[in-house]
Order: sequence, then C-alpha cells, then structure tokens
Amino acid sequence: MKKFLFSAALAAGLLATPSVADAALGDQTLKVGHRNSDVKELQEYLKSEGYHSGAIDGVFGPVTASSLKSFQRAKSIGVDGVAGPITFSKMNLGSNSSSSSVSSNSSGSSSSSVSSSLRRGTAEAK
Repeated sequence: MKKFLFSAALAAGLLATPSVADAALGDQTLKVGHRNSDVKELQEYLKSEGYHSGAIDGVFGPVTASSLKSFQRAKSIGVDGVAGPITFSKMNLGSNSSSSSVSSNSSGSSSSSVSSSLRRGTAEAK
C-alpha cells in the first residue's frame, strides 16, 4: 500500500510540474539551436525594444543571436549571444517581490537573480 501511495503522489507531482517548454521566459538559458515558446517570447521582447527585425518564429538562429548580442552590448553585459540570468535580469521581466537565486549566468561564474513573478501577458492562476 505504501508503494502505491508513493507512486501515486510521485505521478501527481510530475503531472503538476510544468514542462520546460511551459516555463516562463527567464527560467531557462536560451541559445542558438533552441526552438520553443521561450525563444518566441525572447524575439517578441527584442523586437519591442527595437533590437530584432527578424521573424518571430520561436527558432533561435543567427538573426536572433545577432539581435540578442546588440541588446547585450547596449546593456553593457557580456556579449555572448546566450540569454541567461544576467541577460534576463536586464530585461526587467518581473517585479522584485518574488525572485529566485540562480547560481550561474551565460557569461561566467557570479550569481544573479531572475524573477519568477507574473509578467505582462501571463494569465492569473485561479
């Protein structure tokens, strides 16, 4: 009986956990080769800020990398074309009220903080 209860609880926990593709922008590092909704959100953000003129297709290719590098250069952060915690922190994606610590960044070794709050365009959970 204990094995069944443990298995049921484990299965319920896994089903309730969002997949990586469902994660909010800023929850995963994005780089060339990635294809998902987070890349599309990144492209939309970069376009809204005037850095991206390519397609909004969810494909992180050379045009998205170039757009991201322009953003990173303008924000005086490491220019590597990888969207990691430091890059996301410069995007001000959420409020400072609820943040989680991230132990690595796209350019090196220091800690940074990325918000896990609701952001513009997300629906409120009921």
